[in-house]
Amino acid sequence: MFIQRFPALESWCKRIEITLSLVEILVALLVLTIVIVPLVSMFTDGFSGIARTGRISHDLY
Repeated sequence: MFIQRFPALESWCKRIEITLSLVEILVALLVLTIVIVPLVSMFTDGFSGIARTGRISHDLY
């Protein structure tokens, strides 16, 4: 193999793989926060509306 002849290149490949996995984790967390935060705020707004008026507001639909 080409990479096995150059140990430094192999270590760089491992570093790049670790960096890419960290970037993937960060992107996944970012997407989760972008998706979850509006959902949570929507539900809490809905429940606070129920608590205030005693009935389900039509904002949820």
